[in-house]
Amino acid sequence: MGGRLVSIPARQKKRDVILRYLAGYFEEGRMYDEHEVNAVLRPVHEDVASLRRYLVDSGFLQRQVIRSTSMEALKAGTPDMDLRVAYWKPSPRTDAR
Repeated sequence: MGGRLVSIPARQKKRDVILRYLAGYFEEGRMYDEHEVNAVLRPVHEDVASLRRYLVDSGFLQRQVIRSTSMEALKAGTPDMDLRVAYWKPSPRTDAR
């Protein structure tokens, strides 16, 4: 990476330039857990939560909460949910307008 940010730009245009650059570190279609996303973003800036949120809000990454439970828990009648968050870089849009 090209160095650390001193601060995350407040202006949308400047922030989008940074976010587009950071999005280049993620593979299209590959699922990342939160720890993997943080590992990519941490060398750039300590506020990885804000960078993740900006990447999602700007459409450079997508986010989904995945709920699951084990078959053993279902059989025992105690279906405790395991929640995970997954991130991925969407494929570029190909709008035929």
